[in-house]
Amino acid sequence: MEEKNKKIHEPVLLNEVLNNLNIFENMNYLDGTIGYAGHFTKILEKTKYKGNFYGFDQDLTAYNYCLNLFKDHTNVYLFHSNFKDINKCIDENIKFDAILLDLGVSSLQFDEPNRGFSYHCDARLDMRMNQEQFLDAYQVINNYSMQQLIEIFQKYGEAKNAYKVAKAICDQRKAKPIATTFELRDLIYKAEFSKNLNRKNPCKIYFQALRIYVNDEINVLKNSIHLLANKLNKNGTLGIITFHSLEDKIVKDIFLELTTEKEIYKHLPINEKIDFELVNKKPIIPNDSEVELNIRAHSAKLRILKKI
Repeated sequence: MEEKNKKIHEPVLLNEVLNNLNIFENMNYLDGTIGYAGHFTKILEKTKYKGNFYGFDQDLTAYNYCLNLFKDHTNVYLFHSNFKDINKCIDENIKFDAILLDLGVSSLQFDEPNRGFSYHCDARLDMRMNQEQFLDAYQVINNYSMQQLIEIFQKYGEAKNAYKVAKAICDQRKAKPIATTFELRDLIYKAEFSKNLNRKNPCKIYFQALRIYVNDEINVLKNSIHLLANKLNKNGTLGIITFHSLEDKIVKDIFLELTTEKEIYKHLPINEKIDFELVNKKPIIPNDSEVELNIRAHSAKLRILKKI
C-alpha cells in the first residue's frame, strides 16, 4: 500500500506534519483534503492504525482511489464532499485531535490532461475539483463579461495586465469559443508578450485565478477555518498547508484573530478568553532537499493552530 501510494502522489512537508500535529494512538483524525492519502497513510502508520480516521475529498477520482485503498479498515470513514460540509457528513458532537488541510492541487490533477488544470497539456478547459460541479473554466472564459474576467484575474491572480488578457479573450470568442487550455495559453502569451518577449511565463497566474474562482477556494477557506478550529479537542491541532500568498494571508490573519485577546467592555479591563495558540509563529516551509526532490513543494507553507 505504501509503495503504490508513494508513486501516485508525494505529500509535501510530511515530516513537519508528523512532528508538529497532535498525533497519537487512539486519536480522532480528520484530513479535509485527503487526495491520494499521502499524509493520511503516514498518520495511520504512526498511530499503528489505532483510532478513528476521517477523510474528505471533493475529487471523485481521489475519493474512489481512497475507498479502494482503505476498504479493509473499518475505522476509516471517507466522504465525497468538501471539508466545508463537515457538519452535514459527521455528527456535530465528534471532535478531533488533529485536522489537516493540504490546499494544493495534487500532482495527478495537474498531470492528467483531461482535467484541464495545466497549460502544459492540451485539454478542454475544465479545472473542477469536483467533477460533478456545474461551473467550469470553459463557461467562465466564454460567458463572463470582460469586467468580470478582469476582476477574477486581478483578485485571484494579482495580474497586472488583466485588461489586455480579458480583452483578447472577449475579442477571440466573438469568432469562436475558446475551448482548450492551449487556446487560452496562446491568447495569454500574445497579450502579455506583445511588448516584452523576455518576461516569465505569465500563464500561471491566469490559470491559478481561474482555478480558484471555479472552485470558490478562497471563500471556502475563509468560511471554514473557524468551523474546523471549533471541532478540535483540547490540545488538538489544526494544520493548514497553503501554496500561494492569497491563501496564506487568510490563514495567517484568521489564526492571529483566534489567538489575540479582545476587549469585551471598552472601559473595563476584562478580555475575552483565548481558546487557541499558535504552534508556529512563522510558517514552516520545505527544506532545500525536499524542494530538490519535489519542485511543486517550493511555495508550500504550513501554519498550525492549537486548542488550549
